Amino acid sequence: MDNSLCGNFFTLIFLKRKKIIKTEFYLICSGDLDGQLIVWELLHSDFLKKKKPKIKIRVDLNYHICSMILYRNQFVVIGSGEGPIIIKDILNFSSSNVTILTSHNGKVNDLCLYNNQLGSCGRDRSVCVWDDILNIS
Repeated sequence: MDNSLCGNFFTLIFLKRKKIIKTEFYLICSGDLDGQLIVWELLHSDFLKKKKPKIKIRVDLNYHICSMILYRNQFVVIGSGEGPIIIKDILNFSSSNVTILTSHNGKVNDLCLYNNQLGSCGRDRSVCVWDDILNIS
């Protein structure tokens, strides 16, 4: 499979990761309507040389990915085409921990963050706000 950052991506976020042992990384998350969440890893030196990023992990979420935002520089918050909002730790993919928030009937059109609150709006014409989304059970 080609590692180029090309495809039928619906949404994309870019995260500059801190230095680890004097090596600076970038993480790029892409999502598509087939439910594929792909995290790409790119060394800063490769970025400067315009090299292609390498796929770090590919996950099938079984939901259409319509929108994504980054929360606390570690969690990707995904608005799905089917209604749930999925929260996944992108720095610890080995963890099976996934938080799912349900309230919309249909597509989540957009997501936004303000302080520790998550806002979402859906095709069902509703707006939802959650406080401290990582502590929701």
